[in-house]
Amino acid sequence: MRFAYYGRREPREELLEELLLSTKLIAIDVETVSLEVQEPIGMAIATSPDDAFYFPLVPMSSYVPWGLLRDPSITKIMHNSLADLEYLKEFAIDDSNIEDTLVMAHLLGLPGKLVYLGGEFYIEVIPIFHPPYQGLTTTLEIPTEVIAQRCCNHAMATYATYLRMEGVVDWDYYRTEMELVPILIAMSSRGIKIDQAKRTVLETKLGVELQSYIDIAEELGFNPGSPQQVAYMLSKEGVFLPLTKSKKSLSTAEEILNKLDSPMASMVLNYRKSKWLSSNIIKPLADHSRGYTRFHLDAITGRVSSKGMNMQNIPTGETRGIFLPDNDVLTDMDYSQIELRVLAELSQDRVMLDIFEAGGDIHQETADFMGVPRYYCKTVNFSMVYGATIDTIAENAKVHKNKAKELLDMWSLKYYQAAEWIDWQQKQALKDGYITTLFGRRIKLPMDEREDAIKRKAVNYPIQGSAAEIVKRAMIRCAKTGLLDKMILQVHDELLFDGNVVMELDNLSLDRIASFRTPYEVKLLERWE
Repeated sequence: MRFAYYGRREPREELLEELLLSTKLIAIDVETVSLEVQEPIGMAIATSPDDAFYFPLVPMSSYVPWGLLRDPSITKIMHNSLADLEYLKEFAIDDSNIEDTLVMAHLLGLPGKLVYLGGEFYIEVIPIFHPPYQGLTTTLEIPTEVIAQRCCNHAMATYATYLRMEGVVDWDYYRTEMELVPILIAMSSRGIKIDQAKRTVLETKLGVELQSYIDIAEELGFNPGSPQQVAYMLSKEGVFLPLTKSKKSLSTAEEILNKLDSPMASMVLNYRKSKWLSSNIIKPLADHSRGYTRFHLDAITGRVSSKGMNMQNIPTGETRGIFLPDNDVLTDMDYSQIELRVLAELSQDRVMLDIFEAGGDIHQETADFMGVPRYYCKTVNFSMVYGATIDTIAENAKVHKNKAKELLDMWSLKYYQAAEWIDWQQKQALKDGYITTLFGRRIKLPMDEREDAIKRKAVNYPIQGSAAEIVKRAMIRCAKTGLLDKMILQVHDELLFDGNVVMELDNLSLDRIASFRTPYEVKLLERWE
């Protein structure tokens, strides 16, 4: 197949040149072998909601209009551009003039999956593995003609949904989000240097740890990697475990085991942590000179997320220490208590604001007021950002519920305006079904969940979402002022740069992105920590 056309016109070879050369707006959809094997096999280009061409990429069609795809004057619409541009990175597609219907959908509170987004506008979207091809695992098992037709359907649906959303999305906010696309692509492509000697030492250490946990478990007669056997052993100890959502087995999820005062539960958690690090980070990096992750803009709160090898989930400490700078040092910039500062701003709590404005230590100030150790207050302060209840404070601070209630009551007395805002926010969100961030992003709440879960998210979403907005705008400011080539990682409130860029950061007023001050700490590191 050289190319295929699906649309409202009579198919003919001249149509390709006529339509492609007469448009400045196209929609692109890329098909890969599978979700696991993300090698592109073909691409569709829609020139309207009713016209699309499919081009095989294996073997490569000579008709692929690479000049059009590399032309910065051509606007290219994609649904999840960060994924499609990653698939096509070897072909040097222009990424400076991209529109993304997935980002638009998130900003409008619409479904993210194209098939459901299309349904919102009565646009038919046919999944690749739709009958009679359900159950198949790769696109290589589906006839090329079917792939071509469905890929064209996706490109045309992407074009059509873009036209429906472009007039209603907050264009200024959306444009800011789209400024992140080339930044995230650059960071995803750059990667970070690996110290293979240290990685090997850590792999050996984790292997010894894992084997010790396995040996202990075998002596007790169970497999620590089997949730069913773990549940059985804990039940034998007299531990009550809730059922899973499916109601078919007992839950040994991390949040459940963390609540238990049980050496066995602690051992299982340590086993899982070591196994995850070994299987998902340390071993996959063997024989690689650099580590890579793929950044996305699909998190519900607006945070930048990390997929593939999720660098954002790597814990602080020796695991991060396997990553090195290319240029002598790393510059680590970390916003200081940004979510607590956002809570102070949203609630206009005068006590909180005064502490931050004076450069005080909010955890110690809270501890002095409550007359308890600083550790408890740090836990309570951060728990409140997540709409904490007595149960969650008891769990996080490892205290009895009566003590947790006392801590919550004291916190609410100290920061009564913040406590009043949390109560108001929860009640209002239950009525509205959404929250709004500092920069105006409206985020829908999952109203089909339990009320306590909705209330927690009603508090956390505007706080986390606003903090994410500040960090993303800091990334854009850094990229615009010459630091794009040095920015290598973003981990929530932290930005990591290759080389010493302290002076450059000092000149960017990154603590004044929002209407209130958000100070940050900067450290020079020989390796990530």
